[in-house]
Amino acid sequence: SRRQRQMCIRDRNIRLQQAAALLAQDQKLTISEIAYATGYTNLSHFSSSFREKYGMSPKEYMSQHR
Repeated sequence: SRRQRQMCIRDRNIRLQQAAALLAQDQKLTISEIAYATGYTNLSHFSSSFREKYGMSPKEYMSQHR
């Protein structure tokens, strides 16, 4: 249903925002660890979703925000 799709998109946005916050923190977490910590089991899906939302790869985001 439309409502379920909206919830799914909202949940994905929340997870990507959490990932962005973790990527920006000066921690020793890898991108893979951050992907798994925010509920992604497929790293390439995480990277493509992240790029779609932020216009850059997780690696680029991390290097610009740390």
